[in-house]
Amino acid sequence: MRQRNFLRLVNIKNENIFNQARRNGLESYQPFSGKGRYRTECGRNCTARCGQTLQGLGIEAVYTSPLKRAHCTGEEIAAQIGLSRDGVEPMQELIERDLGPFSGQLVKDKKEYFALAAGDHVEGMEPFADVQKRMEHAIELLAATGHQAVAAVSHGAAINVLLAGLTNHEIGTGKTRLYNGAINVIEGSQTGGFHVLHCNLPPDDPKTRQILLQDR
Repeated sequence: MRQRNFLRLVNIKNENIFNQARRNGLESYQPFSGKGRYRTECGRNCTARCGQTLQGLGIEAVYTSPLKRAHCTGEEIAAQIGLSRDGVEPMQELIERDLGPFSGQLVKDKKEYFALAAGDHVEGMEPFADVQKRMEHAIELLAATGHQAVAAVSHGAAINVLLAGLTNHEIGTGKTRLYNGAINVIEGSQTGGFHVLHCNLPPDDPKTRQILLQDR
């Protein structure tokens, strides 16, 4: 394995699950409490495929957003790759972007949403620049752990902001529709900076695992 610091962000896209939970009165934004887990069968299957895709890649630790659904996803991925569920650590910086009036809503006009999401002045929505700052800080914190390879479970809107920030908006917010369980590989160091190596790799495509194995 090449000696380098790189972060694998594993995103389980929860939009449909969140909307269903909202209708059922569940608290999708409840912080992880160590009890309870809910996701649809589709979400559980996606997590299993993601974990299988990441097996044998030398991942040393799993970090997650503090939201319950993300932490449960991280636990299952950890188990799939041979790590302890109890060792999965929540990280506040990986939390989903607060979408304000769009939270829990089915977005009909996606052009309008993407235009607003890329800006900093939507009432009630967490500003793009603030999300970018905390997600980039998350990478710095993960690099400081000393691990050579980690998995970080976050959320679609937050990950897209990070991708946009690292690529000068070539991908990410307004341009990238992340698959369920999309795997994004970011590598680099605190001194040399970070860049996106792979974006939006679908976990159920055999080619994804081939790509990741070639990078070792």
